[in-house]
Amino acid sequence: MEVLITRMIQFISAHLRIVGQLSVTTLSMVVLTACNSKLDGQFNLPQNAEEDSLPTLSFTSPDSDTSVNSSSTITYNLEYSNTESVDLNNSHISATYTGTADCDDPIISNANTSTPTFTVSNCTGDGTLVFNISPGSSLSESNETDSGATSSTVEIDNTAPTLSIGSITPSSGSYATTFNFPITISGADNVLLTSGDISVNDSGGGPCDTTAVSGVTSNSATVELSGCAGTGSLTISIASGVATDDAGNSSTAPADSGAISIANAGPLVSVSGVTPSTGSDSTSFVFSVAITGSSTVNLTAGDITVNNSGGGPCDTPVISNGTTATPSVTLTNCTGDGDVSITVGAGIAEDASSNPSAASAASSAITVDNTAPTVSVGTASPTSGNSSTSFVF
Repeated sequence: MEVLITRMIQFISAHLRIVGQLSVTTLSMVVLTACNSKLDGQFNLPQNAEEDSLPTLSFTSPDSDTSVNSSSTITYNLEYSNTESVDLNNSHISATYTGTADCDDPIISNANTSTPTFTVSNCTGDGTLVFNISPGSSLSESNETDSGATSSTVEIDNTAPTLSIGSITPSSGSYATTFNFPITISGADNVLLTSGDISVNDSGGGPCDTTAVSGVTSNSATVELSGCAGTGSLTISIASGVATDDAGNSSTAPADSGAISIANAGPLVSVSGVTPSTGSDSTSFVFSVAITGSSTVNLTAGDITVNNSGGGPCDTPVISNGTTATPSVTLTNCTGDGDVSITVGAGIAEDASSNPSAASAASSAITVDNTAPTVSVGTASPTSGNSSTSFVF
């Protein structure tokens, strides 16, 4: 034992400069190491003994891919280890911004625990934010201080995504044309654009059969219009909120598109005549229909409007030769007293370019009379006489 003590004294004397810098805890570890060594004349200091006793501080959130705007609140979670006491305050916290970003001062919670938090809000502008915790917000049992910590980088983004509608291809056409409206999207992380977000502003060119959205990405999309049956122009509008970014900003509605020009010179439909022109509920009235410039025809009873001006109602129209250019429409059992005419609806025929027919003008009217003549006998004159008298009724 005397030899052991002598060796320890020699070791400590030889390393007095180091011992003067060690804590009591570390010195105890040195002595224990010496006791457990082979005492071959050389003592080895335990590796990292001093470092193991230092307090440590780290950020556990937020993640590096966090993006916020002015309506967000950012929560920073901290974790201390090997500490005897923690006293985090705003003097330890400093922010580094880039761009035009700026936030309110941090609000600290649980400042004297090993897991404090602080929050920041009302982050305006655009740029990035990094927080630094300076050394000295905690102490270990041996009065050692932590070395501080640096947070991950948070993106401050208050610029909403934008949409714009480009040049339409083609800029003019007919019912058979599909019009493509290119959409350019900027600053979006998520895009949910559907046909329900599209409004067609009709200035004579519509209505259109189909509105579709295709090729949606975070940068672009295409709106397609087809089956536009009018003659005139139209534009489209896109609703707000169809694109968002990770910071929670939503797009506003872009300016309306440019106008496309639509011309549809479809087949001409007319009701050329009716036979007979007068009758009763027992009469069959036959209306002749003429269609010019058509490649296909499909006339059904549902395409006929009976315009009743007293002569109806009539039974459901009966169509003959409904897929030809010269169909006929028969009305029967018209039970009223007055006039009846018919109109043929739009779209019953198409030309070779798939342009649909417009509705016909109303036909000539038939006159329906279901009131029978009446006979009455008036007062005789004279009212009396003899065999030579002539009585007139």
